[in-house]
Amino acid sequence: MRQADTQPFFDFLNHLPIAALVLSFRPDQAEKLSEQKIRFVNQKFLDLIGYTTDDIPDSWRWMQTAYPDPDYCRDISQLWKERAAEALENDEAVARAKVKVRCKSGQDRWFEVFSELRSTIRPGYYIMTFIDITDLTREMEGLKHLSSVDQLTGTYNQHYIIQRIEQEIDRALNTTTGFSLVMCDLDFFKSVNDRYGHNCGDYVLVKTAELLRNALTGMDCVARWNGADFLILMREDNAEIARRLVEKAWQTLRTHSFDWEGHSFAMTMTMGITTYRPGDQGEALIERVDSALQRGKQVGGDFIFVDDQTN
Repeated sequence: MRQADTQPFFDFLNHLPIAALVLSFRPDQAEKLSEQKIRFVNQKFLDLIGYTTDDIPDSWRWMQTAYPDPDYCRDISQLWKERAAEALENDEAVARAKVKVRCKSGQDRWFEVFSELRSTIRPGYYIMTFIDITDLTREMEGLKHLSSVDQLTGTYNQHYIIQRIEQEIDRALNTTTGFSLVMCDLDFFKSVNDRYGHNCGDYVLVKTAELLRNALTGMDCVARWNGADFLILMREDNAEIARRLVEKAWQTLRTHSFDWEGHSFAMTMTMGITTYRPGDQGEALIERVDSALQRGKQVGGDFIFVDDQTN
C-alpha cells in the first residue's frame, strides 16, 4: 500500500487521545517478529513512550527496546501468545494485556495494551493502542500495601500474615522444606499503658516492631497479631535453629532502654515457637504457636518456649 493511500488513515490515528502504533505484515509472517514492520506511531505515542519508527522499525526491535529485561521480555511474549489464543478462541478481534514499558526517557510506565488480531480498517495493517495506567497502578499498589500493613507499627497485619501462612503451607506441600512461626508478646505491657498512658504504649509497640525488623532482616515477615502480640514467619523448618535466630531479637529488646518524657524503662518479651508439620492447617499452626507462647508465660515470661513435639 502506498504512503498516499495510508496517509488519511495515519492522520486519523494522529488525532486519537491515546497512544497508537501500526504494524503491517502478511498472515504467514505472524510468528516472525522481525518481519512485522512498524509503519507508524501517532503523536500521543511519541509524547508518552517516545520511540520513533527509526528506533523501533519492527516488532522484534520493539520487544527488545520496550522490555529490556530478558526474563520480562520472555514473559511478555508468552503472555501475548496466551492472550491471542484466548481471544481467537472466543472469536474476538483484539487481545489485551497489562504491561510495563521502558520508555525512551528511561522511565517505566504501565499500559493497558490492545492489539488487533485481524485487520479491521486496512488489509494487512494492525493497530496496537496503549492506555497509560501508571498512576492508577501505583494507586492500586498503594492501596494493596495499606491493606496488608498495620497502620501503627508499619509491620504486616493479621490479614496478610494469615495469607502468607497459607501460601507457605502450599509451598511446603510441593517442596521438602517447611517453615516456623514465632508468636511474641511484650511482658506486662498493660502496666506501661497504666503508668505512662496509651501514647507511650503506642511508642513502645512502634519501637518494638522496629527492633524486631532490624534484628530479623531477611527472615521473611514480621506482623502485628493483636495488641502487644507479634507473629513472625520464618523459612526455617528446624525449631531449635529458629530459636537461635530469634534469640538475637529477644536479647536486643531486653537490653533496649525505652525513653518517654523523661522516663527510662526496660521491657521483656516472651516467645513461643513451632514448626510446620505435614498435614497442618493454618488455624492449627496458629493455635499451636499461641499455646507455645502461653507455656512461656506460665514460667513467668521473659522466655523462649519451643514446641518441639513431633505429634
